Amino acid sequence: MGSFLRDSETRAKEFSLLERVIRVEEELRSLRELRTPDLKPMKNAFKSFTAREIVRFDAMDKRFEALQREMNVSFEAVDKRFEAVEKRLNFMQWFMGIGFTFIVVIMSLFNFLK
Repeated sequence: MGSFLRDSETRAKEFSLLERVIRVEEELRSLRELRTPDLKPMKNAFKSFTAREIVRFDAMDKRFEALQREMNVSFEAVDKRFEAVEKRLNFMQWFMGIGFTFIVVIMSLFNFLK
Protein backbone atom coordinates (compact mmCIF):
# COMPACT_ATOMS: atom_id res chain seq x y z
CA MET A 1 0.00 0.00 0.00
CA GLY A 2 2.89 2.37 0.83
CA SER A 3 4.51 1.79 -2.51
CA PHE A 4 1.16 2.39 -4.23
CA LEU A 5 0.83 5.72 -2.40
CA ARG A 6 4.38 6.70 -3.32
CA ASP A 7 3.77 5.76 -6.94
CA SER A 8 0.52 7.76 -6.94
CA GLU A 9 2.26 10.78 -5.47
CA THR A 10 5.07 10.65 -8.03
CA ARG A 11 2.50 10.23 -10.82
CA ALA A 12 0.52 13.17 -9.49
CA LYS A 13 3.70 15.26 -9.43
CA GLU A 14 4.55 14.14 -12.95
CA PHE A 15 1.04 15.03 -14.16
CA SER A 16 1.18 18.45 -12.52
CA LEU A 17 4.62 19.07 -14.05
CA LEU A 18 3.37 17.85 -17.41
CA GLU A 19 0.35 20.18 -17.17
CA ARG A 20 2.61 23.10 -16.31
CA VAL A 21 4.92 22.31 -19.23
CA ILE A 22 1.93 22.16 -21.57
CA ARG A 23 0.61 25.50 -20.25
CA VAL A 24 4.03 27.12 -20.65
CA GLU A 25 4.32 25.83 -24.22
CA GLU A 26 0.85 27.15 -25.06
CA GLU A 27 1.74 30.53 -23.59
CA LEU A 28 4.96 30.62 -25.57
CA ARG A 29 3.10 29.75 -28.77
CA SER A 30 0.53 32.48 -28.15
CA LEU A 31 3.33 34.98 -27.42
CA ARG A 32 5.06 34.01 -30.66
CA GLU A 33 1.83 34.52 -32.55
CA LEU A 34 1.43 37.95 -30.99
CA ARG A 35 5.03 38.94 -31.72
CA THR A 36 5.09 37.78 -35.34
CA PRO A 37 2.41 39.66 -37.23
CA ASP A 38 1.16 38.69 -40.62
CA LEU A 39 4.00 39.40 -43.04
CA LYS A 40 1.93 39.91 -46.21
CA PRO A 41 1.09 43.55 -45.50
CA MET A 42 4.71 44.18 -44.60
CA LYS A 43 5.89 42.58 -47.83
CA ASN A 44 3.43 44.63 -49.86
CA ALA A 45 4.51 47.81 -48.08
CA PHE A 46 8.14 46.95 -48.72
CA LYS A 47 7.44 46.32 -52.41
CA SER A 48 5.66 49.65 -52.78
CA PHE A 49 8.45 51.36 -50.83
CA THR A 50 11.12 49.87 -53.08
CA ALA A 51 9.14 50.82 -56.20
CA ARG A 52 8.89 54.43 -54.98
CA GLU A 53 12.58 54.48 -54.13
CA ILE A 54 13.52 53.15 -57.57
CA VAL A 55 11.49 55.92 -59.19
CA ARG A 56 13.13 58.47 -56.90
CA PHE A 57 16.63 57.20 -57.64
CA ASP A 58 15.93 57.28 -61.38
CA ALA A 59 14.78 60.89 -61.09
CA MET A 60 17.91 61.73 -59.08
CA ASP A 61 20.10 60.05 -61.70
CA LYS A 62 18.48 62.15 -64.43
CA ARG A 63 19.03 65.32 -62.41
CA PHE A 64 22.68 64.43 -61.84
CA GLU A 65 23.17 63.73 -65.54
CA ALA A 66 21.62 67.09 -66.45
CA LEU A 67 23.78 68.83 -63.86
CA GLN A 68 26.87 67.07 -65.21
CA ARG A 69 26.06 68.21 -68.77
CA GLU A 70 25.61 71.79 -67.58
CA MET A 71 28.90 71.65 -65.69
CA ASN A 72 30.70 70.28 -68.75
CA VAL A 73 29.35 73.16 -70.86
CA SER A 74 30.45 75.74 -68.30
CA PHE A 75 33.90 74.13 -67.97
CA GLU A 76 34.32 74.23 -71.74
CA ALA A 77 33.43 77.94 -71.71
CA VAL A 78 36.02 78.56 -68.97
CA ASP A 79 38.61 76.62 -70.98
CA LYS A 80 37.93 78.81 -74.02
CA ARG A 81 38.34 81.95 -71.91
CA PHE A 82 41.65 80.70 -70.52
CA GLU A 83 42.87 79.90 -74.03
CA ALA A 84 41.98 83.45 -75.15
CA VAL A 85 43.81 84.95 -72.16
CA GLU A 86 46.81 82.72 -72.84
CA LYS A 87 46.96 83.88 -76.48
CA ARG A 88 46.73 87.48 -75.34
CA LEU A 89 49.53 87.01 -72.80
CA ASN A 90 51.74 85.30 -75.40
CA PHE A 91 51.20 88.22 -77.77
CA MET A 92 52.05 90.73 -75.03
CA GLN A 93 55.17 88.75 -74.06
CA TRP A 94 56.46 88.76 -77.63
CA PHE A 95 55.55 92.42 -78.07
CA MET A 96 57.43 93.40 -74.89
CA GLY A 97 60.44 91.29 -75.88
CA ILE A 98 60.64 92.90 -79.29
CA GLY A 99 60.11 96.34 -77.76
CA PHE A 100 62.95 95.89 -75.23
CA THR A 101 65.22 94.53 -77.94
CA PHE A 102 64.44 97.55 -80.12
CA ILE A 103 65.14 99.96 -77.23
CA VAL A 104 68.44 98.21 -76.41
CA VAL A 105 69.49 98.34 -80.08
CA ILE A 106 68.65 102.05 -80.31
CA MET A 107 70.53 102.81 -77.06
CA SER A 108 73.54 100.84 -78.32
CA LEU A 109 73.50 102.77 -81.61
CA PHE A 110 73.34 106.13 -79.79
CA ASN A 111 76.25 105.13 -77.52
CA PHE A 112 78.23 103.85 -80.51
CA LEU A 113 77.59 106.96 -82.58
CA LYS A 114 78.61 109.40 -79.84
